[in-house]
Amino acid sequence: MPKKVPLILRLVAIVAVLGNVVFNYTYGILGSGPTMKTVSERHETLFTPANYAFSIWGLIYTALIAFVFSTFLPSNRRSRAVERTLPALIATQVLSTLWIAVFLREAIVESAFVIVLNLAAAIVFYVESHAAVARGRQSYWFSAPASLLLGWLSVASMANIAMALQFSGYDGRPLTPALWTVVLIGLAVALGLTLGLR
Repeated sequence: MPKKVPLILRLVAIVAVLGNVVFNYTYGILGSGPTMKTVSERHETLFTPANYAFSIWGLIYTALIAFVFSTFLPSNRRSRAVERTLPALIATQVLSTLWIAVFLREAIVESAFVIVLNLAAAIVFYVESHAAVARGRQSYWFSAPASLLLGWLSVASMANIAMALQFSGYDGRPLTPALWTVVLIGLAVALGLTLGLR
């Protein structure tokens, strides 16, 4: 019989997810600095998502919270898939919290590095969760939170990189800003297709 998933790992995952949610919704309110909206508008590029696009975080957070609490279900207490996915999930939440703090301090270049690391962690989370589904060890819903998170981070990473390049004074030559936007969208789509095909 497989060994139990360490309790401490499941508890850390819950703290990481809930901590990130609370930090995200309170930091901008309690802090004296700018909000996410003001920083995004101050450094807007053609690739910056519309404000309404950020509403997807409500769905992402709901899915992640459901995921971490589901690890306590009897069927998941000895799941190798749960044990393999939780470290990557925890990493995404820690990096998300760090990104918020860095971005709201308007350290745009540094925030781009953080979000790329977060994207890498989300890819691991996605690959591990989908592998469990493909092997028939988990239902489709097991991979849904990772799919949502990776979908958002794929686009957000490109937007952050575009913002960092603009912040650094790069004017995009020889390409125009519009062409750079097309290139970045293409990279985001290529990443999604590559992972989907795998």
